[in-house]
Amino acid sequence: DPIDALKLDASLSDDDIETLVQRLKDEADRHWYIDPNDSLQYAEKIIAIGHYYENPSHIALGMMSKGDALRYLAQYDDAWDLLVRAGDLFLEINDEVGWGRTCIGRLAMCIQVDKIEQAKTDAEKALQIFLDRQDYDKYVRLLNNLLYVYLTLSDYYSTIHIYDDLNNDPTIFDRLPLARLAALYNNVGFAYFQIGQLEASRHFYTLALKI
Repeated sequence: DPIDALKLDASLSDDDIETLVQRLKDEADRHWYIDPNDSLQYAEKIIAIGHYYENPSHIALGMMSKGDALRYLAQYDDAWDLLVRAGDLFLEINDEVGWGRTCIGRLAMCIQVDKIEQAKTDAEKALQIFLDRQDYDKYVRLLNNLLYVYLTLSDYYSTIHIYDDLNNDPTIFDRLPLARLAALYNNVGFAYFQIGQLEASRHFYTLALKI
């Protein structure tokens, strides 16, 4: 692995370091569904790089990545605590988007750690941050996690209302990444199915299948 072979030293340029960190983060994410223990190792490398080059942004990124890996290992309490710490560090360096990214993982496991209201409140703030930065990919990822929470709580009407509000604002909806819409349509289709509106459910499942 060329990542493993690359030695850390003072001669690496800032661009080289950024490239290395991004490759490690990409690999950590890719291994969520292969072996989260590998994701954990990639996250530890990012943290080590952040400490070596005294870069708090990379330390926070590594902590976030480690928290996500722990979440996939079902170590929810430790994962939550680490994501909170990563978010706090992002805020210390005035990186609101970084903080918002930690909300994606926290929202995905808020039910397991019984911190639903806190996660939902932070998610609303993070959604606005992503909109302000026109980061629609992170916006819809977080939104899908929010819908998942409502579905898990059997709050199907909130899921539908959130989608309707989004759909009625073309300045947002038309900019959402197509690849992310399948999950959105599936969530809404499931909500309609659960309240017995089968035609609407079929419509959204069909939209999802077309992507």
